[in-house]
Amino acid sequence: QPVEILIVSNEKSLSRTLYERSLPAPVYFPAGNPGEDLYALSTCNYLIGPPSTFSLMAAFYRDANVYWIFDKTLGLQADSFQKFDRLFRQIL
Repeated sequence: QPVEILIVSNEKSLSRTLYERSLPAPVYFPAGNPGEDLYALSTCNYLIGPPSTFSLMAAFYRDANVYWIFDKTLGLQADSFQKFDRLFRQIL
């Protein structure tokens, strides 16, 4: 299945060129407000990012697959992702 990458960040110095050159799929950088960004993320099948309520809420809407980055040196595998429901239960 084709992959498209959506990067949502409030980081002002984010190097868009670096991501576009480094990732093997089309990369999009929406310029929305937080509500629009949350909606855009909620339509994604997989979410990757730091532990945050923002990504957790985006995953909530569709019980999406989430990978929270705790250690940036670890490789990412398909089984690294957890469904929202399982991740949320671990937090409680």
